[in-house]
Amino acid sequence: METQVSVWTRKGAMILISLGMIGISRPVGAHPMLSYWQNRTGSHSGLLLEPRFGYFATANNYDSTGAQTPVSGAATNTRMSLDLNGSYGVTDDFFIFGRLSALSSRLSTFSGTTDRSSMGLSDQLAGFAYRLMSSDSGFALNIQGEATLPAYNNVSAKAGSSLYMGDGTIDVTGGAFIEVPFGSSRETWFEIGGGYTVRNKGFSAAVPYSALVKHDPEKGGILIEAGLMGQFSLKTDISTNDSALQTRTNTDRAAGAGISGAPDGSYLINGLNASWMMVEGKLGFETGEGQSYYAGGSLPLSGTNAPSGISLVLGAVFDFNSAPAAARSDRPKNSRGAGKDRILLTPRKEFQSYDLDAKVTSYNDTLFLVKIDKGKMDLVEKGQIFDIFLGEEAIARAQVSHVKDDEAALTVLEYYQDHWIETGFTARRVVR
Repeated sequence: METQVSVWTRKGAMILISLGMIGISRPVGAHPMLSYWQNRTGSHSGLLLEPRFGYFATANNYDSTGAQTPVSGAATNTRMSLDLNGSYGVTDDFFIFGRLSALSSRLSTFSGTTDRSSMGLSDQLAGFAYRLMSSDSGFALNIQGEATLPAYNNVSAKAGSSLYMGDGTIDVTGGAFIEVPFGSSRETWFEIGGGYTVRNKGFSAAVPYSALVKHDPEKGGILIEAGLMGQFSLKTDISTNDSALQTRTNTDRAAGAGISGAPDGSYLINGLNASWMMVEGKLGFETGEGQSYYAGGSLPLSGTNAPSGISLVLGAVFDFNSAPAAARSDRPKNSRGAGKDRILLTPRKEFQSYDLDAKVTSYNDTLFLVKIDKGKMDLVEKGQIFDIFLGEEAIARAQVSHVKDDEAALTVLEYYQDHWIETGFTARRVVR
């Protein structure tokens, strides 16, 4: 049996390696097509980290009529991003999340005479998600709010040869997601999302949306995600009806993501009233022990005042509070209360004798810790084994990890039943 300590040690090492990779790279994207609005509720309770590498390249725009046109100057914009997404399940239903992002951006032409690049911090993300309601069948309604904050300044880029990292706007989005399961397995579900985004600096408000099919097996296996994502502009850009502002916006777009002096640049920067729809897909594998690895991509299908290019991603997810697959309950991952995985669910196979009863005085299911009201004065010693009871029914097995005179702390080793430990339960010491 893999102990909780060994699970944390192994996962901790993997996360440190991931963080090391983030630190070695220069602290990339900024366009919402590359960092799209997505459902952040989950099945984790505690910390989850997701390092992710992204690649995007475009030599075309969707112009104001929706037609594909080459970027001015026959230029190709390439962006490589390195993100570290983090999410913490405060409860089974409430999550806070954020993203640290770095970007490497490059503009190249066939002649190679106007190549430019930039590297540094990109737009950062912070927000919350709450599972407002759910059912045992897997249906769920989630609400979410988030803010995208620029961690860069384009002022220096205006005077030099580097590229803009983004529009430099603060974007605030609020909205909801509905999850509807397919069939009785509840491991596959249909997700529909919609929101409302406001931006500063006079850029248009917009409505992000998504319609996805997701498959996430409870006990590990192939992960699948596919569907449509997009944004619909509400066409409130103040530059639209102000020729002076529009001229400045066009100049910034040409200098920041296109060819300096050209009439237009890539709509990666300062696209007015930008709208688009793209197809997105992801394929991965979950180990069943809290890690998953995936690859994916997206391709725009239509748009106006938006870039047209291919996007690729590689990522991994590390759940610090996940149990091995054998420990998980049969509830779907997208239902209320499904986030608290047990370490191990095994039937009791033998009769045990006990020589001491204690009461549970406190517990922490996230850290798998239990405190009892017996200690050194009752001959409780580190390493002793206790079974935790609700009435006469054994719930879990725990081992003493720390002892004081009148109390002791125990680490849960395995669960006999899918039931939370609560204050007042009985802890009985196993006779060896």
